Amino acid sequence: MVTAASDETRDAMTEEVVEGVSKRGTVANCFCDADEVYVDGVCHPYPEGTVVHIRDEMYNPIIVLKNMTERRVIIKDLECDTENEVMMLNFSRGQFRLRDRGDIVLSEEAGEFDGLRIKDYCITHSLDEHRKRTWTVKVCVDPPKIPRCCPPGQAMKDNVCRPARTPEPLAPPTSADPYGPAISWPHIKTYEKPLNCSVESMKDLPLIPEVSYLASHTRGLVHIWNAEETDYKFQYRFDPKFCVDGRQNLNGSSSYSVKVCFESPMEQYHRLCTEKLCVRKCCALGEILDNVLHLCVPSSAAEFAPRMNTTS
Repeated sequence: MVTAASDETRDAMTEEVVEGVSKRGTVANCFCDADEVYVDGVCHPYPEGTVVHIRDEMYNPIIVLKNMTERRVIIKDLECDTENEVMMLNFSRGQFRLRDRGDIVLSEEAGEFDGLRIKDYCITHSLDEHRKRTWTVKVCVDPPKIPRCCPPGQAMKDNVCRPARTPEPLAPPTSADPYGPAISWPHIKTYEKPLNCSVESMKDLPLIPEVSYLASHTRGLVHIWNAEETDYKFQYRFDPKFCVDGRQNLNGSSSYSVKVCFESPMEQYHRLCTEKLCVRKCCALGEILDNVLHLCVPSSAAEFAPRMNTTS
């Protein structure tokens, strides 16, 4: 029997799971507890309670204010490794929201960072000049790490690295969502990651807004593209399942593309399931579906042995 695992498009944005327990409901505060505000370096009780914008993505698509006392709060100030080019940023009320999965998502008011998901954060509740409750968030954002297909001075031609004029440093546009502008990263890290496709064919995808783009995510850099060969609108590839190629044009501009190994579901079916019994599995081998996160997560108990009825 051959098992055909589902593609990452089921929701490639898998969130961090610690010891098999989802982080749903946990909020990181910088200094004070859920019923306190931070004033002049001291935490003060706040009888009205503290709140934050949040969306319960299981049931409620509307962003609402929810009381922090309903969440499990951990108190830990955030220190960003700025010496290694990690950015420390601050955003105010209205520029971010908390997801039930435990991470921060920046909103349209955050400008070019709109849609960016961040797992390293802490929230501070305080009082504004009118003694009204407000809140800010401090976040750490790692610079993108770009897996380049070829070494400097080379680019892909006929799926082989050959001498070419390449932009240095290799800095393809990256964003947080398919409709947002490219983020102005002060630093971008690259490393050589040749892509070898054994069974699947290599596909070349130019970086075109809304069609093929690179996005910064809590799991690292992700390539998202519109795959017309599938029933899903987007396909997701996380590092190291893709590499980036770049060329320096004669007019001084740069062109970028992404290489992926891809086989359409129909081609995969004919290759794996001809004269064999195939079973569609929701999660990859070694994973189970988390009913809280609605995502596939690793599990040592993820044995896959469906009962088969051999009678007609």
